[in-house]
Amino acid sequence: MLTGRLRLATRGRRMVSLAVVTVASVFGMATASPATGADQTPPAIWLTASGYYSVPYGPALYYFGDFWYPQLPPYAVSYEAWAASGFEAPRPAPTRYVKVPWASTIYAVHEIPGRTHTGLVVHALTFAEWQAVHFPTPEVTVRVPGAVYTGYSASPEIDVTILGDVHALTLAEWQAAGMPAPEVVGWKPGAVLVRYVTSYPDIFAVVPGGGAHRLSYAEWASWGFPAFESTQAEGYYALTWAPEGIAYVGENLQGRQVSYAEWVAADYPAPRQVPTIDGDRYCLDTANGTVVYTGATWSGTMTYDEAAQRLDLFGAPSC
Repeated sequence: MLTGRLRLATRGRRMVSLAVVTVASVFGMATASPATGADQTPPAIWLTASGYYSVPYGPALYYFGDFWYPQLPPYAVSYEAWAASGFEAPRPAPTRYVKVPWASTIYAVHEIPGRTHTGLVVHALTFAEWQAVHFPTPEVTVRVPGAVYTGYSASPEIDVTILGDVHALTLAEWQAAGMPAPEVVGWKPGAVLVRYVTSYPDIFAVVPGGGAHRLSYAEWASWGFPAFESTQAEGYYALTWAPEGIAYVGENLQGRQVSYAEWVAADYPAPRQVPTIDGDRYCLDTANGTVVYTGATWSGTMTYDEAAQRLDLFGAPSC
């Protein structure tokens, strides 16, 4: 269900009511001859999109100053400000409805073409507002005008923010949006700086939900040499005699095999090579003269000679 919370999106500063009255006064003065007061056709440069705009889903009014510098977006106008202007008749704002694939919110997008710039308003509809316009089917798109894209030097993720709602884009979503260049800020909120005992001296910024970024010295220095956590056992491991597999050992001291995609997302941490990984088990199969090994990255049987070269068999239990 759509949220009932009203959210209005305008960018830039809101102009006060006095500015609206002043603008109306300027236009009123400019359309009369100083000498005779007779009506004249205004200069072409004044035939702009400036004025009041109504929306189809409610009583809200916006004012768009096409000629202003700096170029400002339309802003919401109070009833009192509209009354002060003499209740100038509003024009219907161009309206289309969109939603993103990952959320249920429907946005009304108003793009007012002007001579100097396009006035943009994006508004998240309440259910009552959607009902008022007879439940139009929105266009499903990842390209919502006014969306802000943010990247992080400490994370491979790109976030998109629409009216305060933040979503971490998948690669496919980012590509569908036209691969917009994000504004790169520091590290992602919630990221933790970690130095794994297995990957010394590298420092990684680990983000919630997976993924990490290996910091360069310049990055660490530019952020003021922030403190980091040093692990005692947690990190990445590989078997000396079967190094093709990589395991991650967490706080529970149990190894878990890491896929190649996970290793890439972790920014290629170098694994420490060890004879056995925490959580691996092996036993002597005396009946068959073999050693049975069960581990995070390798499981199988080996001969006694192979096992003697790879493992410490002293005190190994029988299967």
